[in-house]
Amino acid sequence: MKKFLSFLFVCAAGLLFAQDGAPKRVSVEFKSTPEGAQVFVDGEEKGMTPFVLSNVKPNKPCHVRMELDDYEPYDAIFTPLEVSGNQVSTRLEPVKGLLLLTSEPSGASITVNGYSHGETPRLITVLETKDLHSVVLRKTGYLDRKLEIKFNGRRPIVQNVKLLLNSGVADITSDPEGAEVILNGISRGVTPVVVSEIPNGRMTLELKKAGYEKLTREIAINAGDTPNLFYKLNPLPGSLNLSSVPAGARFYINGEPRGDGPIYLKNLTPGIYTVKAEKEGFDSLTREITVEKGATVNEEFRLSSNLAKLEIRTRPAGIEVEIDGRVIGRTKGPGDPAMWSESLIVPGLKAGEHTVRLKCRGYAEEIRHPVLNVSSTTSLKIEMREVFTPDIRITTSTDVIEGILKNTEGAYITVEGKNKIERPIPKENIRKMERLDLQ
Repeated sequence: MKKFLSFLFVCAAGLLFAQDGAPKRVSVEFKSTPEGAQVFVDGEEKGMTPFVLSNVKPNKPCHVRMELDDYEPYDAIFTPLEVSGNQVSTRLEPVKGLLLLTSEPSGASITVNGYSHGETPRLITVLETKDLHSVVLRKTGYLDRKLEIKFNGRRPIVQNVKLLLNSGVADITSDPEGAEVILNGISRGVTPVVVSEIPNGRMTLELKKAGYEKLTREIAINAGDTPNLFYKLNPLPGSLNLSSVPAGARFYINGEPRGDGPIYLKNLTPGIYTVKAEKEGFDSLTREITVEKGATVNEEFRLSSNLAKLEIRTRPAGIEVEIDGRVIGRTKGPGDPAMWSESLIVPGLKAGEHTVRLKCRGYAEEIRHPVLNVSSTTSLKIEMREVFTPDIRITTSTDVIEGILKNTEGAYITVEGKNKIERPIPKENIRKMERLDLQ
């Protein structure tokens, strides 16, 4: 919005002329309220109010514009010798902003900087953009809502405010339904129920239903809160007495370990429980047991053995034995590779299929998959197949030799080759000797 101020033009004390008859140049002072406005003369920026512009042609009409943030710009045409006291002065008008206020619910009274501005929804057009404005929305039954409004130039501001109730409302449900709801000793209905006009602060909530434990909670509800509160009621508890034959089985209730039997579990919520008994060397046993309200259930688990035995003999002896990824040991016996080893007895294995792996340097790895039967011994007799497995690599000036190291004494290194032929290598010809990975 532009506004032009008229000036009182008064003749100066008289035109002053130079000796050649031409009018002298003059100075013009520019002022504004408030100060600090940028001054443009004929479109060219000259300075900031207050300031004096010198060397101005006295009879030439000029266009002046003053600009200041958050104020309407000022425009005027002046002739230097016609302005009063050679001065251009103006009061700048603040820019007014546009504020649209709505609320949920509508009809809230509006106060801005302490002055009433009607009710929502409302378009307010009288607020100055340069100021910070304090806005309060007020409606009966709701909390006051305070806002601070600061305009960004002429850009309109739209504010939609959701008002909060000045008391709480709780939607209370339970499993099972039909529980009486008591707040601070006052009955407020049975679940499901919506309880309104709940005062601020902490309170005691109780839920009661025949056949179930009374539930007590301390809750805090603030003004405007609308919580959904759900509570599961616990039936009166039952008990479970568990034992096993043989004794000492470990019991799991719904997948969680509860200790070695016999065990007595009390304060159990009535319902169906999955109970599993485990003991080393026996098949596990799982049952679903129903615990009735207030009752004790006695349950005995009779376990069946699942252990078997494996007997292993190898030729030659000294073979490493691994069962199901676990190293058991080595077969023992005479040093003669033509002789069978003593029996390696592996007890306490579960019935069923197992993986047996036999390994020894110089022999091909053997794998067997015996199926063991409960309370019986399964025998394996395995003859290993010899393979050439070098353990040394020797580099000479003319050759690279791999084989089995036999002798390092004297002037020669003796290596056995794949064909069992021993080859002596003069130490003086050896450039490099490497041990090979025997795994």
